[in-house]
Amino acid sequence: MSYQIRELEKKLGIRLIVRAPGSHVQLTAAGRALADDYAAMDRRLAVTLECLAPDRLEGKLTVTVPVDFGSIVMPHALARLAHTAPDLEVILKVSDDMTDMEREAVDLAIRSKPEGDGLVHRTLAHAPKRMVASSEYIAVHGTPESADDLKTHSLLLRGHNASPSWQNFLDAHGMSLADVPKVRVFSNSFALAEAARAGLGVALLPAFMVMDRGAGNLISLMDDAVAPFGGTFYISHLPLPQLSRRKQALVDAISDTLAAAPLSDAFRRSDT
Repeated sequence: MSYQIRELEKKLGIRLIVRAPGSHVQLTAAGRALADDYAAMDRRLAVTLECLAPDRLEGKLTVTVPVDFGSIVMPHALARLAHTAPDLEVILKVSDDMTDMEREAVDLAIRSKPEGDGLVHRTLAHAPKRMVASSEYIAVHGTPESADDLKTHSLLLRGHNASPSWQNFLDAHGMSLADVPKVRVFSNSFALAEAARAGLGVALLPAFMVMDRGAGNLISLMDDAVAPFGGTFYISHLPLPQLSRRKQALVDAISDTLAAAPLSDAFRRSDT
C-alpha cells in the first residue's frame, strides 16, 4: 500500500500523508480531501449496485430522523415494517443535527427542511402546529385571544431566539419577537412541551406532540390563527432512478403509520 501511495504522490505532485516515526501516518489536507471524495464515490457506487442487484426485503437500512419524529412516529412505523419486511433491519439514528448522508453511509433521512446539496427531497407529510399553554398558566395570566395579546405573555422558543415558528406567526400579524419582552428558550420539542405543561408560558408545538394523553393539562389557543403555520417533513436520499424495494417498504410503512390512528389527526399525508 505504501508503494501505491508514493506513486500516487509522485503522479499528483503533492503530499498525501505525513509519515511519523514508527508506523504512524497522518493525512495531509490534500490527502483528507482525496479520501473524502473516494468515500463519497464508493458510497454512490454502492447505491448504484444496490439498484442493479436483485431487490430483496432484507439486509440493513440506516435512517436518520429528528428527535420528536423519531421518538413518537418511528416506533409505530418500525412495528408495521416488521410485519411487511421481517428480515429488514433498520438502524435508526435519532438526532436534530444535520447528517452528511454520503460520509456517514445513511440510506434515508427524514428532515424538517429540504436541505442538503446533491440530495433528492420528497414531501412525506405536513405537520400542523398547535399553540398551547397549561391550564395553570392560563388561570394566572389569562387567555391570549390574538397575536397582540402575546405581548403580555411569556413565549417558549425552540433552539434559539430566532425561532422560525414563532417568527413566521408573528410576521403574519405585523409583529416580531422583539415585541414580546419575555421569552424562554429550550433545545428541543420535548423540553418545550414539558415547559408548557409546567406553566412557563405559551408554546407552538407540532400537533403530534400534544395529540392525546401527552397533552396533559395543555389548552389549545387560537387554532384558526395558527392553522396556516404548520411544518413539513421530507424524505431525503441520494439521487436514484427510483427507490429500492427496501427503502420504499420503509417509506410506505411510515406513510401508512401517519395515515392511521392515532397519528392521522396530527398529519396531512403527502403521496410519496
